[in-house]
Amino acid sequence: MFSPNIGWIAAGVTTDKSFVYCFGQSTRTVVVLDKKDGREVRRFDLVGGSVGNLYGGVALVSGKLYMGINAMVYRFNMSTGQYDGVSFSTMVSIYNMVRFPAACVRRLNGDSFHFHG
Repeated sequence: MFSPNIGWIAAGVTTDKSFVYCFGQSTRTVVVLDKKDGREVRRFDLVGGSVGNLYGGVALVSGKLYMGINAMVYRFNMSTGQYDGVSFSTMVSIYNMVRFPAACVRRLNGDSFHFHG
């Protein structure tokens, strides 16, 4: 267990095999921490898309970040931080989610998505 100071309270956190990705509530900066010791590995900014009012709605799936902002989900390429033009709306605003499960995002064809619980 670790508790690094990343400069703000994390409004969203997701992980992959090696790293923890921390997001502020309305910042484009992503702080990447080593999962083993909490050491900061790097910081980078998300480019494009919409960022703001994040309340926990983030998931990392196959190198793509899905970020829920209000009633929209935006997809970013995590290796570049670039918004890749894919977004979709949700029936309700994404507020106070503990997590946006990576397992619920399934690509069907093209840029259409199916959600299941």
